Amino acid sequence: MSSLILNPHKPPYGAIQQFDSLGMMEMLYTPIITALWHQKHDMKGATMDSDPQSSAAPIINIIGEKILFGPVRHDLLPLYLRWYNDFEVNRTRIFTWRPITNEAAQTLYQRISQEEGIGSITFTLYERATARPIGLSYLFNIDYFSQTAEYGIVIGEKDCWGKGYGSEATRLMLDFGFTGLSLHAIRLRTLSFNTRGIGAYRRAGFQEVGRWREAHRLGGRAYDVILMDCLASEFSSPALSTLVPDPE
Repeated sequence: MSSLILNPHKPPYGAIQQFDSLGMMEMLYTPIITALWHQKHDMKGATMDSDPQSSAAPIINIIGEKILFGPVRHDLLPLYLRWYNDFEVNRTRIFTWRPITNEAAQTLYQRISQEEGIGSITFTLYERATARPIGLSYLFNIDYFSQTAEYGIVIGEKDCWGKGYGSEATRLMLDFGFTGLSLHAIRLRTLSFNTRGIGAYRRAGFQEVGRWREAHRLGGRAYDVILMDCLASEFSSPALSTLVPDPE
């Protein structure tokens, strides 16, 4: 897949619309990226290369008001590993708590990188103001025949909680699923005590469609699993519709 890579010494200009090997239009907004480049260089001479978590400017696929989407990166595996080993970060996810080894993270990365565009698609989330990686957003169990998928998100940097990043990332992922993949329905499962997450999902366009009662146990207590979905017919594209050509 072709991608735009930012040159840390020269701001890019012009509108860019590129296509990957499958003919899918990539989501690249060069004027906004240019503004980001200038913003980074106005911060006391710092550049994206000076970010301790990144040796190079990140590849960007989708740009929102607060969030950037980019591919998963092998050099960020230590960061992903830290997020997945933080039980506080993962307390609202539906799986049994357990430590994740470096070897398991390597295996997971290989699976994700090889399945891109097939059964799952994962993006690294960046804070737009700083270009700092802060989490992951993904579609999985993608069924191109039924045009359905499931959604998941992890905001690993806790200082980024409560800033609206989750709502925007969810909205942009719905946009990608409906506009970029032509899906009809996107679903998710979450836990009943995840009130902040449920609020973010509702603001993005999801609605509750059911629940599995007392289906998840934590600390000796039982919690409902909340089922939510969003249909393409109920969603208005906030960003990617501008890349869809007008009908002939």
